[in-house]
Amino acid sequence: MSLNDEELQKLKELDPDLFSLIALLSRVKIPPGEIGETLEQINKNIENRLRNLPNNLNPDELLQIINNIVIETIPEEIKQQIGSKSIELLMNIVSIFIDIAFTTLTLTKIKKEIEKIASTTPEKDEAIRNLNRMHAESQKKKNKIIKKFIDLFSKNLSLKEPETTSPFINGLAPFASNPTAFGATKAFLSKNWKEDDEGRPYFIHAIEGERLKGKFSYQVILKQGIPIELVQKELAWDLVNQLGIDTAWIHLLLLSYAAITTKENRTFCIPREEFYRCLGLATRRDLSREEKDKKCIEILNQLQSIGLQILNLEFTGKIQRKGREVQAFNYQNGTYPLWDIHLKKFGQGTLDVKDGKLECDYKDWQIVGRDGIWGDIFLHGEPSMRQFGFLAREMLEKVERQRDSISATLAVLLTFKTRFEWGKNFEISNQEIIEFSGRETQPEDRKKRGEIKNQVINAILEQEKWGWQFNFNSWPKYLRPGEQVGRIKKRYWDEFLNCKTLFIPPPPLKEISQNCKYLPPISRKNKATKTKAWTGEEIRELRQSLKWTAKQLANYLGISNSMMSRLESNKRAVKPEYKKKLQFLEKKKKDEQPK
Repeated sequence: MSLNDEELQKLKELDPDLFSLIALLSRVKIPPGEIGETLEQINKNIENRLRNLPNNLNPDELLQIINNIVIETIPEEIKQQIGSKSIELLMNIVSIFIDIAFTTLTLTKIKKEIEKIASTTPEKDEAIRNLNRMHAESQKKKNKIIKKFIDLFSKNLSLKEPETTSPFINGLAPFASNPTAFGATKAFLSKNWKEDDEGRPYFIHAIEGERLKGKFSYQVILKQGIPIELVQKELAWDLVNQLGIDTAWIHLLLLSYAAITTKENRTFCIPREEFYRCLGLATRRDLSREEKDKKCIEILNQLQSIGLQILNLEFTGKIQRKGREVQAFNYQNGTYPLWDIHLKKFGQGTLDVKDGKLECDYKDWQIVGRDGIWGDIFLHGEPSMRQFGFLAREMLEKVERQRDSISATLAVLLTFKTRFEWGKNFEISNQEIIEFSGRETQPEDRKKRGEIKNQVINAILEQEKWGWQFNFNSWPKYLRPGEQVGRIKKRYWDEFLNCKTLFIPPPPLKEISQNCKYLPPISRKNKATKTKAWTGEEIRELRQSLKWTAKQLANYLGISNSMMSRLESNKRAVKPEYKKKLQFLEKKKKDEQPK
């Protein structure tokens, strides 16, 4: 509740301790990722409803009513955003405020009664002693309440969320490689954003596959806007111009963590160190800790401001519609955040109750978040729509980090292409490489063409650092890197654009991507699945019947090679999650056998 200056002065004279507590609270900022920006509005709504409450309620009744009001007032979107821990913290604080309020009221009444008795009936010494004793007990209770509040708030200043286990196993991590994820990556790298009727930027990604057709729009939205609103055009274009390869890297990292979540628990928590590694900051000695954090947070702010709208989506081959077989999906046509992510700082807090000062030395931070509405279809929807590729840790650590480097954008393109081609060798034209990097494919300046040509060639050669092989056999000899024969033609550019390079994925990535089609089914809550008890011999026989190596099966189960060996030798019990995956493989093998 708000107090004016006069009321605060009276409170300071009547009860200095309570005044100090209120002064403290007026300076407190709830850590981001908790109540955050919504606390002020929620508090106003609660205050408006409290004005109409009766005055004759006891503390327990009032607390229950306030609990109900708080829960009803917080929007469902906010409840999901701030989580149960934050709501619990809010309710604890409300409870303590109620106790403080009633205790203070009691103290005030006792003081008035003492003054009244002392002035009118001084002979009633016993009554005065009783009231003084009550006053002392109430004061003691109040001091305990204040200490409880301080302890509670100090604890939550440094509260650290449990971190999600890293998705990287043996240097590889699954990532959601669906059309919305790939389209967002293209949007971050593209310079071809369009303008709507009001001059605001948007990017369209369309797919026309044999089984899936769709159209997706990416826009700039207000961060955590409820409801979602588009940002005015000047600010929107400023943000679009900031997007780039670093945004794409972090996007890939989030896709990896989202890939290992479940329908029942879609929230992930990523430590600061993962972002450092993803952006190549872990080994940078030329940047301070503050500079590294600033860079990470700037990119995360960019991702928070990107919205997705599904304009069209259909899956062919299921039902008849206008003479064609299609399967339509239910989706909401509005614009929603691509990622629902929040910065969570934590550290050591210090409080001075008398002065009302709060200081917190934030030592570290995390990102707590979940996938956007696209996850309902492409991540936690029916199994046929769950598309996963694999991301190599070695690539993240060795890729060329310069902003103008085509090497980095080509590495991202190859990561997605490996999934699209199920680990097979594939060709990519120079034109596709240039377009994906956001460069112009038809620069008028001859010097600029030469620069782009050299960048493309260097980018292809760069991929060898993390195990890619390639050949230029389809290139004309006068353009082949390292074996140019004769002089480059004056009008070589169109021929250069059409040159295709054959890419051969690194063996570990190739193997796991080829087996990616054997994804386990999505878990169903409250649906019991009978699983058999697997022995080491049975696991080995299944693996050999599939013609898989021990490493391939280990990657599929998400375990190390040594753990795989222990399972097959009966030295470790087979966990339920392994049993489900093994049973799925066994069923898949039986289904694929000739009838």
